[in-house]
Amino acid sequence: MGWFYNAGLIPYEAFSGKCLRRKSVEVKGRRYYQDTNNSYDDFLTDQPQQPGR
Repeated sequence: MGWFYNAGLIPYEAFSGKCLRRKSVEVKGRRYYQDTNNSYDDFLTDQPQQPGR
């Protein structure tokens, strides 16, 4: 269980066990990451944890 601190400790389970992943595309075996200077558009939220991927 995660914790969120905001004028006290509150159990924060909504995003426990999830991660962010940057959007990318592979072209001819090379990976390019999206960077539009807008983090809202550049990342996928609530992604399952997959180490090494």
